[in-house]
Amino acid sequence: MNPNVDRPAKSFFSAPVIIAMFVLLFLLVIVMYGKIRSTSPNPITQNTPAVTIDKTIVYKGNLAAAAGKDRLPQGFPVNILIETDSLEQSLKTEYPEKGLTQYSATYTTVKSIEEVKNTYSSSFAKDGYTITSEVANPVQIYANKNGDDVSVVIETADTGKTRVFVIFLDRK
Repeated sequence: MNPNVDRPAKSFFSAPVIIAMFVLLFLLVIVMYGKIRSTSPNPITQNTPAVTIDKTIVYKGNLAAAAGKDRLPQGFPVNILIETDSLEQSLKTEYPEKGLTQYSATYTTVKSIEEVKNTYSSSFAKDGYTITSEVANPVQIYANKNGDDVSVVIETADTGKTRVFVIFLDRK
């Protein structure tokens, strides 16, 4: 073999190297896209769905609002007692295919479990609800009016206060 014979120069960019570079570039794009999506702001207001899953729409109440009914999601039943100054969570979940809307709120209070239970029981009776069930431990009240259901669960929170969970199911 003659060393002086010209051979074609080997290219650094052979087929396996080019394929590997494209794969790395593709992975880099996927990783960067995920980072951009996870850090993009997503303000949630009462009129903006927080989550939409299988045609179910969830709205969050505006806990940053001043104490009052503005902290509850739009449409929350006004006759359901909620201490909005100590509201921990409020949601509205729409099930359009089933014709249902569920409102829920969680708050704490300095009132005793018995005081809260008596307040809800008398409020439901006054508003024409039929109490369908009561459970002692944890305290639970289930009531119904015009096909709509409301349930209240009352327990002692870690802070020593009383925590109240209220769920209202509106059957349209």
